[in-house]
Amino acid sequence: MTAAVDDFSLLVDLKGPADLIDGPAYNPSLVATDSKLAEVLAPYHFDEPYPCGLASCRQPHQHGYLVITVDGTETNVGQHCGKTIFGDDFEIKANTRRRSADRKYQLDILHRALADKNKHLARTGELYNRRFGTKWAEDALRRLKEGISRPAASKLHAMAARGETSVEDVREATAEEKERHRAMGSDSKPLRYVTEKLGDLQGIAFLTSSPHQAATA
Repeated sequence: MTAAVDDFSLLVDLKGPADLIDGPAYNPSLVATDSKLAEVLAPYHFDEPYPCGLASCRQPHQHGYLVITVDGTETNVGQHCGKTIFGDDFEIKANTRRRSADRKYQLDILHRALADKNKHLARTGELYNRRFGTKWAEDALRRLKEGISRPAASKLHAMAARGETSVEDVREATAEEKERHRAMGSDSKPLRYVTEKLGDLQGIAFLTSSPHQAATA
């Protein structure tokens, strides 16, 4: 019977080939002619290729599964060899075990985060309260916004939200510009104003950010 996704009782942590070799039931060159699959124990992802545990293959691969046969022998196989030798039963059990390993990995991360909760909270508090910390940055940002006019603040905030940096000015068109515009197209409306780029204002994205959230994300 295939184990449930949340059943971690058979799951083995395989960090490298040594974890395979150290297993007392491991056979590095299994003749699997008459072998029947009992269970897929774990997926693995090695840094370096390691030979397939089937005598009929022995091709090195980095990703595969540790399996155990009904007679208690363990070996390692890749996805293709596992399906070829053990059929659909392997594929079903391998998929279940892979999802189980992924679930356990996520749960382990969550448990470690919960175990370190107080340390993370203390670090967050230190970042917030220290000299020139995120509290100081947020206060400085608030004072900057209060120190400029409301129209200017709204304009800068809108530019930051859109990711714009270009600073432009609108002025009345000169007589020469009006004449040139008129010569280019008789059907166009008369030119009254011209938009000129004065430069680029870099670094205004901070106006839409929270220093504390950015530092603790």
